[in-house]
Amino acid sequence: MSRDHGRSALRPRAPSDARDRRSPPPARGPGHSRARAATPAVGKALEVALLVLLVALLTTTLFGGVLPTYRTAAGAELADRTLARSATAVERAVPVDGDAYTTFEHTRRVDLPGEIRGDRYAVRADDTTGRLRLVHPRAGVGGVVRPALPNGTTLAGSWRSDRATRVRANVTDGGVRVELLEGSG
Repeated sequence: MSRDHGRSALRPRAPSDARDRRSPPPARGPGHSRARAATPAVGKALEVALLVLLVALLTTTLFGGVLPTYRTAAGAELADRTLARSATAVERAVPVDGDAYTTFEHTRRVDLPGEIRGDRYAVRADDTTGRLRLVHPRAGVGGVVRPALPNGTTLAGSWRSDRATRVRANVTDGGVRVELLEGSG
């Protein structure tokens, strides 16, 4: 056994040729040293490009199909609640026993959302059918409701969502008339 106890591996070896160890290794082909230096940058650029592509694909999928359908469904649900709130306001404005009054006038404020699915809308009364109709620019949003009113009650007027809304009930000898009014008056 040798006396260096395994230290020979730690000794610097003499260079096998005449070139200095500090000089770069010889190129193994045209542009070889540049290709090795560019590899990490190209890898990162491909990773970033793949991430951008994934984000663009998800954004297109969500905003192109899934989210508009959800927003229309949520808008339709809000329209139904708005119609129910409108019908309740109309019903509460009318006295329970209209025959007990010779004349009666009652006006009450109605709070409605300003927009449904990002657009303004209108609630219109149809006197011929006695129904309230929510009119919205989007086809999937809207609806019709018939408030529970006494026989012989006429329903008229309309509300726009961008204005203050109120309902007025008039009881006269001719019957009960319910009007949908705009403005704070």
